[in-house]
Amino acid sequence: MPPAGQLDDISTMAAVTHDQLRHALELIPEDQMGFKAAALATTPTRIAIHSCSADLSYSNTIDGGSRRAPLSPEDQPSKEALLQLIADTRQSVAELCSGLDEEGLEGERTVRWRQEPVTVRWILMHMIRHAHYHTGQLNYIHFLLGIDQR
Repeated sequence: MPPAGQLDDISTMAAVTHDQLRHALELIPEDQMGFKAAALATTPTRIAIHSCSADLSYSNTIDGGSRRAPLSPEDQPSKEALLQLIADTRQSVAELCSGLDEEGLEGERTVRWRQEPVTVRWILMHMIRHAHYHTGQLNYIHFLLGIDQR
């Protein structure tokens, strides 16, 4: 059933968020995908994989699925593979949203980091906030690398 109302808004925000993550990653040169600003900092590769893995995990929480990101940082994937991971994750989240309805947004789920149950809407909005945070990390890496995207 097609999304409507708030679900349509959430689905659109999720798609735009994945597009922003993809764009931020596209701007980083292939030879800088392992860039670390400091010893404990994370790399663009790890950021992309973590963000997508989290989205897939949140999706599993919503519908009981068993999605996993097919890449790990140890694989040292190419930037092209990471961009495909983002596209595949975007599609997976869109399919998840298309299988929900407005009433389904109010369904409660348990997440490991909170004691009380949360709604599906809360999880979807958390997914969007989480991906925006990691897109911001990539944008800061642009600054550190001297990438001017204006």
